[in-house]
Amino acid sequence: MDGRYILYLSGMINHEEYLNESKDNGGTDNYMFFSNLKQIKSQCEEMLAMDKNEVDKMLSDGHNWALDHISTSKDDVEEVYNWLKNRGEKEPKKE
Repeated sequence: MDGRYILYLSGMINHEEYLNESKDNGGTDNYMFFSNLKQIKSQCEEMLAMDKNEVDKMLSDGHNWALDHISTSKDDVEEVYNWLKNRGEKEPKKE
């Protein structure tokens, strides 16, 4: 490890972890897109595993902002998903 750190969506990681993350995503130019999708998926799975009654109670206790954030995030993800899905179906595949 060389001691360098990078500010990352999920916090600080060291430079070596950053390089490994890039390699794990196929070394693509847009590796952060795939990394962010993985993080979204992981965090959604964790929230879905939480006690629904406890979460519902917390949301009902004046935390409507959380409902709004999930709603707008869902819309954003859905928009990208539909664009990718529809674009792939309309364009001829390159061989």
